[in-house]
Amino acid sequence: LQDRKQMFGRETRNYLLDEDKIDSYRKYFGEKPDTIFREETDESVLLNELHSINRCFIEEDANGILAILKRAKANTALSSRDKLEITHECKTALLDLCQ
Repeated sequence: LQDRKQMFGRETRNYLLDEDKIDSYRKYFGEKPDTIFREETDESVLLNELHSINRCFIEEDANGILAILKRAKANTALSSRDKLEITHECKTALLDLCQ
C-alpha cells in the first residue's frame, strides 16, 4: 500500500508538471496566426463498438460479435485504424469463445 501511495504521488506530481508545460505550449502556439489546430476525432464510435464486443463476449453471443464485425467493415465513417482494431477484437473474442 505504501509503494502504491508513493507511486501515485509521483505520477500526480509528474502529471501536474507536464500539464503546466503543455498549457504554456498551447498558449504560445495558439496565439500565433499561422498555427493550425487539428480537430480531434470522435472516439465514441470505436469505444461503443469495443464495449459491444465485450458485452457479446460475456453473453457468449458469437452471432452478435459477427454482426459487429460486418457493421465495422461496412462503416465508411470509421478510420482504417479503427476498423483494424475492431476486427482484431472481434476475431480474438470469437477465438476465445471457441476454446
